[in-house]
Amino acid sequence: FSTTMDIMNSLWAPSASVAGHGLQTSTVGGKGFEWPYQKQSRTEDAFADMNENERGFHTSFKPRWATDGTLVYSTTSAAPSLSGNMISSKKPIVSEHKDVRFAKFKSPQDTLTTSLQLQLQQSAITSAETSFAAMAESVAHPDTPEAQHERSVWRLASILFDPVEIGCPDLIKNIPASEVVTLESRIRRDALSNFWAQLVHAEAAQHAKDAGTAEEKAIAFLSGNSIEDACSALLEGRGFRLATIVAQLPGNSKSKEMMAKQIENWRSQNMISEMTESVRALYELVAGNTCISEGKSGPAEDKASAFSISSRFGLDWRRSFGLRLWFSGANESLADAVQLYIDDLAAGKETVRPVPYFTEQSLAPSWNDADAQGNEDTLLGLLKLYSRQPSSDVGDVRSLVTNLLSPASVSGNPLNARLSWQLATLLQKKRILTAAEMSDAALDQLSLTLSSQLEAANELVFATNVLLHLTSESAREKYIRDLLYRRASALYDASNPDALPTVLTQDFALPEQWLWHARALYARSMLEDHNAEVSYLLRAGDSTQAHTVLCRTVGPAAIIQRDYDGLRQLLDLFQNTLSTETLESWRTGGQVYSDYTRLLDLVRRDDNASRATKKELLDRLTVSLPGVLEGRTGKVDLEERVAIGEMAGLVKAEVEKMGREDKGVDRNLVNRLPVAGAKYATQGVDLSRAYYRAIVA
Repeated sequence: FSTTMDIMNSLWAPSASVAGHGLQTSTVGGKGFEWPYQKQSRTEDAFADMNENERGFHTSFKPRWATDGTLVYSTTSAAPSLSGNMISSKKPIVSEHKDVRFAKFKSPQDTLTTSLQLQLQQSAITSAETSFAAMAESVAHPDTPEAQHERSVWRLASILFDPVEIGCPDLIKNIPASEVVTLESRIRRDALSNFWAQLVHAEAAQHAKDAGTAEEKAIAFLSGNSIEDACSALLEGRGFRLATIVAQLPGNSKSKEMMAKQIENWRSQNMISEMTESVRALYELVAGNTCISEGKSGPAEDKASAFSISSRFGLDWRRSFGLRLWFSGANESLADAVQLYIDDLAAGKETVRPVPYFTEQSLAPSWNDADAQGNEDTLLGLLKLYSRQPSSDVGDVRSLVTNLLSPASVSGNPLNARLSWQLATLLQKKRILTAAEMSDAALDQLSLTLSSQLEAANELVFATNVLLHLTSESAREKYIRDLLYRRASALYDASNPDALPTVLTQDFALPEQWLWHARALYARSMLEDHNAEVSYLLRAGDSTQAHTVLCRTVGPAAIIQRDYDGLRQLLDLFQNTLSTETLESWRTGGQVYSDYTRLLDLVRRDDNASRATKKELLDRLTVSLPGVLEGRTGKVDLEERVAIGEMAGLVKAEVEKMGREDKGVDRNLVNRLPVAGAKYATQGVDLSRAYYRAIVA
């Protein structure tokens, strides 16, 4: 538009008289208001420029999460149901082209175990009194691979980290108390030896049963530290000389050195080529060599191949480590045996990887782990942690701890952090892990994962208890309150609406205000009971929000529905609960509804005291009612407008009834009352009469 006339002409067609006077009109006139460019359908044009995938995205039903953790998504009828970590939670909504389906995270069966309940219920959050031995006893009768593995983890942790009196009670019975501290390292090593023999006994026995020769059977028995059974197997195979030598195990450094020299002599004399690999392996074990049996190059008749004892005879990593613990040159020290195994792995000499139990047993994974090959057995992680030296690099130890406590390594499921969290919290509380070795952020992440896991299993109390272990006070408040908001239905008892769970308020010492806030949210969202919402908000000490709900929702609904008794009861709850901030808005909020209900009580009274009180109320309402909607930002609900109009209509009628217009009341205040509907016409007539009466006068 070049002039203001162009704008006017675009809005209204020019009249004939204007055209007749020869005034120039704009070419855009004559059709009312028009855009200066061609109108286009934005949606159609936008979709026209999109490819099929983009159009599909914009027209698709977007997946979303419900407040109870349900995933709502759309898919074709032929699509398979979810499996693994997510399962269907409700029947789908079926349509012609798409189905709307509902899914939730599947809570692992071992989420809430006896050991977790023991740790959370019997030990204070800030104490470290729960022993690893007690945790092992809580899994006394494991009936699944997961439970068997967990019991092994707790027993090993007890041997390594509990006080000797708790972790190794059978080995200190006849030792004077004054010598226990001196012999502690040896006691723990012997306790581990006994435990490890029990751990691998079943595999070793089955291996011996399946062995084809007496020598292989002896190796299988030795992998379980059963020297007597190994000798018996050799005697049955008439290997008397070999049985006599094996009977000397574990031997000492001198005997190991002598046998190593003998093997070297046989190698130099080309005699090892005449021995079977199983016989060579037995001699290597007597010599303290538990890893590689070196071969011999040369002519075919003198040639002998090198082999790894563990790989050659099908030992798993536990029995492979057991050979080092019992028969290697480092068998006197637990830390040395662990370090020897680690060094052999790092150097590539040991090819049997320490894979977790769920990989070894080929248990069905609940997810596709791209880093599965890097996972190690938790038992080895505990051994590494015990064997670390004070001079160890902090970064290396932190990496070790990260791998040790990773849910993917411990349970095979990144969403199942229960055992990882239990280990982490106990190791930290007992000061086995320092702050430098395990950060607060890592521990908090485990707490959040386990809490979500327990929440998915509908275990609100235990989920809250886990969140209490968060290291930051602000984080504890945030995540606990969020949990209470999501699971507020568990806090509501219809038979006793005024009661709160004592385990949360007394045992966990949670502020009652948090629970009342959650109850208020539940009353608003699920019960649609706004009266209860206001009551709960006041109990939570949030008078500001309670006042807002009163003025925007409860008050207008009560006025329209004529529920004045319920409104009076709520207004009484605000006595002595208003904050300074709420007092400032009370005049044009709750005070209006309070004055109005009091005015209703005085409408039919005509005594002097009632007239004086009514006059005071009318004076206040004529001032405050117009201010209820004035200055408000945002949209005002229809119900609130109607309620204000209803109250304004009664106030205006009562003012006229008392004849207040002629007794000094400012007419502008009365005429500014926001009356509703057709009453505006009457109000307009009154304004006109007052205006012209003033002119005539």
